[in-house]
Amino acid sequence: MNCELCKLSQNPDKELITKLHYIDNKIIICDCKSCKIPMLVWRKHTMTLGQEDLEYILEVLKKEFPDYEVRMNQRKIKNHLHWHLLE
Repeated sequence: MNCELCKLSQNPDKELITKLHYIDNKIIICDCKSCKIPMLVWRKHTMTLGQEDLEYILEVLKKEFPDYEVRMNQRKIKNHLHWHLLE
């Protein structure tokens, strides 16, 4: 698999090279290796989320990162959902 975020999602202990902030069975939040700010990564290789998954993400962010807002646009990796969090 060539997707850098899929590799991270499947084996975070081996692939993670930045600070880990949060992990569960659906998402990983770690510092982006390019810009060093927290980045939310959906653990499945997709760009489409259902309403239930979106609500799940927003609840985690509200609880774990209440002072951050999410920037819901893709940057370098265009085929695996990941969003940056801004203070």
